Amino acid sequence: MRASSCAPLSTVDVEKSEVVTGAADPEETTDVRQGIVRFERLMAALPTGQHTAFVLHVLDERSIKSVANVLGTTVSAIKTRLFKARQALSRRARRDTWFAQRTPVRK
Repeated sequence: MRASSCAPLSTVDVEKSEVVTGAADPEETTDVRQGIVRFERLMAALPTGQHTAFVLHVLDERSIKSVANVLGTTVSAIKTRLFKARQALSRRARRDTWFAQRTPVRK
């Protein structure tokens, strides 16, 4: 099955999902929900191929080979899409002040 014939993929439905934070603090729960919404925006900015590969491999926990089969492409192409998706997400998250305040700086 090719990506163009697949149903649109959604990362998380914030309204219907329960966020488990490990704390009963409503402020922390709100912060986590805000993070989910911001992550969805970062994901939405990815090109379709990168978005689909990332969702299938990272969020749906499929193997790279399985993702390649589903999308009708090569393992090498999926590795490239995943690499580019991670780069783009990282770059955009660093420019987002919300993520920048919560992400430790690597030395």
